[in-house]
Amino acid sequence: MEIGGSACRACGSAGLQPVLAHDGLTLVLCPDCGLAQLPTRADEADAAVGPPCRPRGPTRAEDVTQAVRTADAADLLRGETVRHFGGAHGGSWLPLLTAMGMRTVYGGPADVVVDSFGAMHDRGQRAAIAQLAAATAPAGVLLMQFDPVAENLRRGEWDMLSRNHFAYYSLTSLSRLLAAEQMSVVAAWKLDLHGGTTMLAAVHASQWPVDAEVSRMLTEEHQLGVASGDGFEDLRRRSGRDR
Repeated sequence: MEIGGSACRACGSAGLQPVLAHDGLTLVLCPDCGLAQLPTRADEADAAVGPPCRPRGPTRAEDVTQAVRTADAADLLRGETVRHFGGAHGGSWLPLLTAMGMRTVYGGPADVVVDSFGAMHDRGQRAAIAQLAAATAPAGVLLMQFDPVAENLRRGEWDMLSRNHFAYYSLTSLSRLLAAEQMSVVAAWKLDLHGGTTMLAAVHASQWPVDAEVSRMLTEEHQLGVASGDGFEDLRRRSGRDR
């Protein structure tokens, strides 16, 4: 069954496929970009009103430190300027990055752009990803942290839907959405933050080498079915059984 009259929040495609329902919310999957998302609604202004976001685990300062150290070890914290988006769950990277000598900017392109669990709260996913790409300098690096839908599938977390979260990312969907903004994912990591999250690095420069972990994680997601309705079948069964 398709969601009639609803288009993908990111690529605009029609024919969204319902894959999960819980607490009055429906999760749909885009057949083209693979983004799992809440469908658009005529009363969307009210759709964001609900309980606060519920991360998997506590936000700890050492988790943010782990993310920063991981990016630094990969030699991705280059340049002088940084822009930070999000932070509702993961906290701000800015104290650590400014202590390393980087200067925070609040407009225009930056050498390092961080989105820490921020973009998933935007109703307009196309605009959110475009904003991050535009904020990243031509030779800069975009670092995104997100709760991977692959982990939801693996853990059987059928109750993860939130009225405040409009997008449920995978490395697969973000790779496609960033490619539409002329950016390439060149590195990805699994981190302990919130009980298991993903961080990716994306750049404008096509000659940047791509880490082998990106291919491995994309293959793993393909096997889990994160971009196909079949991948959510076990989640639906668990939901019915637990209820």
